[in-house]
Amino acid sequence: MTVSPRCSQLLKVLLPFVFLLLVVGFFFSPSNPITPPTNWSKPTTGDSTKPERPESKETTTDEPPPTINVPVQGPVNTDGAAPFKKASFIQDAADWEIDGQYDDSPLRELCSKTKWQPGLIFKCEAAYGGIGNVRNTVLTCVRYAIEAGATALLVPQITVRGDTDLADLKTGKMLPFTYMLDEHHFTTSLLAACPKMRLISHEDDLADMPSILNPSKIKPIQLSTDIRLGRVIKYAKEWRSIFDKWLKDYGAPNGFSASSPLLVSVAPSFFEYSIHSDSPKFIATFGRIIRFNEETRHLAATVLYAMDKKYKMNLNASHTGIPQVEKFYGAHLRTDSDAEKAGFAPYSEQSKAYLAAAHAAKLSVAYVASGSPSDTERFTKEAGEQGISVTTKYALLESDPEYANALARMKALTWDQQALIDYAILLRSSIFGGTWASSFGWNIVFKRHVAVGNGVWVPSEAAKKEMGIKRRRRRGGDQQEPPNECYRDSISTVFGWDGAGIWFEVSMWP
Repeated sequence: MTVSPRCSQLLKVLLPFVFLLLVVGFFFSPSNPITPPTNWSKPTTGDSTKPERPESKETTTDEPPPTINVPVQGPVNTDGAAPFKKASFIQDAADWEIDGQYDDSPLRELCSKTKWQPGLIFKCEAAYGGIGNVRNTVLTCVRYAIEAGATALLVPQITVRGDTDLADLKTGKMLPFTYMLDEHHFTTSLLAACPKMRLISHEDDLADMPSILNPSKIKPIQLSTDIRLGRVIKYAKEWRSIFDKWLKDYGAPNGFSASSPLLVSVAPSFFEYSIHSDSPKFIATFGRIIRFNEETRHLAATVLYAMDKKYKMNLNASHTGIPQVEKFYGAHLRTDSDAEKAGFAPYSEQSKAYLAAAHAAKLSVAYVASGSPSDTERFTKEAGEQGISVTTKYALLESDPEYANALARMKALTWDQQALIDYAILLRSSIFGGTWASSFGWNIVFKRHVAVGNGVWVPSEAAKKEMGIKRRRRRGGDQQEPPNECYRDSISTVFGWDGAGIWFEVSMWP
């Protein structure tokens, strides 16, 4: 039979469609289940022929789309989920900062306006004491160095506390910056904001410079008698001109230069620089050039994970700003042997304040930092009678064999290094309580206060008056029973008499 040319053309057009319908009918038939190709979304590496995902076609009838029957694979193995969650939580917690991303623009602005002095090298003599003292000593010395226009700074060292006597702070045994702090973070943060200043790792690196063999020693606070409360300078804004005169008259009467530098050795300066001479944003952010070393940050993160797991707190390891509410109370029970010698508030006063505060906040878990095992046990018993569960870093890491490695590493740390772990946990507490004589507690309060101010330092009324008054009005009137509150914001309280520790408010960097 002869097919007309027109019919032949029609068949050529229709045959492909008929073939396509037969193929679709076969593959989507309920009797022919298939599994979609796994290489649609992940082509084989190096294969130049990349399979394409078929385009979806619109349904033109009211019938439901054909069902693809995927063979049952059995239960999904989720054994790796818990380890992944733990590792992720710990890493996030270790990298965490309460005020979020660091803004170094205030420090950059200060350094851009500084009149630098080539050849002037500052050496911060070794800081000593607990982290509250060490941290502020380093920051104060760096602030003096910038104000002086020093173009080089020796990375500070830290003096180790006595092994048997906690009150023995001047042992003469000095360790590197990394004993407590992160040197890489310190140097990179400072150099990024102050490119005219260089950091020198060790004094031995200056051995080829004869001019620095006899350093000029200075106690910054002694450059003038214009001070408050016997410890905080009033003349921060004039300090540079006073220092330059000291250089000319005493420190370097013959001058100095980049080729013949001068080394100025600065005595430890604890709480003497008036922080309110700088802007509120600078006050809030300057302390971020310092953070704890990696080991203590990871151990603290592990303790936090253990607490979250044990008490089912549902903590967010990355949460910044004001700490999560209704999680736990943080108490700094500072009743150790050295505190007793120094005249700190007794156990009875501190414990009463903390338990009352935890009860008022309706918090059923309290994390306690204390160097006194007997007082910790006593506090735990008293809290239990009020329905409050007390935990510590040791209790948490000893609670499960999975933390055995972290526990062993923590036990290898010194008393002051272990305190860094407590500091990091207390920083996250929903409500925190400290005692007035402790720089450790005040430092935690002030770092938390930056979060209250949303990244800007908001001073108390007493601080704004720059210590023009010696005592503050009692909260609740003169009939208030002890323990009084000498400082309070929405998430932290320092207990003590009115005006106690006011020097911390005007001289401690958060």
